Amino acid sequence: MLCPLDWFDLLTRVWRSLDTDILVFATNLELIEVAFYTGGLAKFSQLDFTNAGLPSVYRGRVQQVLQHEQKHATTLQGLIGKSPVVRPCRYTLFVPWRSLWLLV
Repeated sequence: MLCPLDWFDLLTRVWRSLDTDILVFATNLELIEVAFYTGGLAKFSQLDFTNAGLPSVYRGRVQQVLQHEQKHATTLQGLIGKSPVVRPCRYTLFVPWRSLWLLV
């Protein structure tokens, strides 16, 4: 039978593991968002945004969102530390219609 201190130690280890799992999941989501915005900005020019009928400042706002997502990913990676390793993947994001991505 475990004494109360053993239970506390066990629960602390489980909790830390769950915290790390949640942070890894959140980091991966942020990295997907970074890939989405980076890919879209690389693919669509200011002229594409204008031709889609969007205000001239819209592309700049998307760039701001990208910067925020990059900061989120960096912050989460800092919280996780070296273990477990989280690395960005290469995503192929299929966008069938230009206007679909521009309006996201």
